Amino acid sequence: KNPCSKLACIHSLRLEMEQQDEPALKVGVFGGSFNPIHLGHVLLAVTTQQTKPIHKLLMVPVFKHARKTNLLPFEDRVEMCKLAVEPFAATSGGARVEVCEIEKQVGQSNAPMLKAIRKKYESEVGRKIELYWICGE
Repeated sequence: KNPCSKLACIHSLRLEMEQQDEPALKVGVFGGSFNPIHLGHVLLAVTTQQTKPIHKLLMVPVFKHARKTNLLPFEDRVEMCKLAVEPFAATSGGARVEVCEIEKQVGQSNAPMLKAIRKKYESEVGRKIELYWICGE
């Protein structure tokens, strides 16, 4: 038997236990068509960023809307969102604001998109995340 493999296994188990003790990363998810993004969207994002106990706020433009058919191109709406929140993207004292293009990969809204976000960010940060749905109208 290889004693190093036991040591590696114990080390791995200890890392897993340490990760379980870490508090969950709190992620606000703000989805919408953002066609185009406007001051109301930005105010809701910034207000959430500054007043809620979240670590990150994701703006998620819808790739294909269930009812709206005259959307601007997805890439344009993503770029407009990035430009609109750029001044607030890494504000100290508030959550980090990012624009997420995951809907283009998932191709569906809400539940599949939220599952994909959870999987993506949990693997990136190595700990559990809590998702908070942010909506306007």
